[in-house]
Amino acid sequence: NRKLASLPAHRPTPSRDEIDEAIQVLKEAKRPVMLLGGGAWRSGARAEITALAERMAMPAAASLTGKGVLPENHPLSLGVVGSLGGAIGFKFSQNSTYGWTIPRKGQKEIRIDIDETEMNKLHTTDVGLVGDAKATLQLLLDRLDAQRDPTAVEKEIAKLYRAWRKKTGRRWRLTIVLL
Repeated sequence: NRKLASLPAHRPTPSRDEIDEAIQVLKEAKRPVMLLGGGAWRSGARAEITALAERMAMPAAASLTGKGVLPENHPLSLGVVGSLGGAIGFKFSQNSTYGWTIPRKGQKEIRIDIDETEMNKLHTTDVGLVGDAKATLQLLLDRLDAQRDPTAVEKEIAKLYRAWRKKTGRRWRLTIVLL
């Protein structure tokens, strides 16, 4: 059965009001960062994540299971890192949050997860969107009327990578934390 050939077979989404609340928080964010986990891969949300990153000039970092959802050679890719902003299909843990120090007090978080039990498991999420990552992001993109120029953010990321490569002599990407 072709309908069951990909996961999930059913793609639940949050309400329109919840999407609008997330959009408002996203528009107000000064330096938004996306955090991608394995749920983003399982959902097949690569195109939607790339579109959101580019539209909102939002760098994206990934857990090990989310590595590559935003291609690592994309100018807004931060590689593998701990949590810093919007979490999409990401399981918070001691390792990925630098010993539970991130997100910091005052940082707002929009979280997308298909598993409602993960939403406020370890800390309170400001805007919790219970739903499939791909379908939820598509709804968000359809309603999002804002756009930011990514040029400055892309230049900042490239500058950080150049400095790191010069210091270490390494050619692959390092975990970078933008606070």
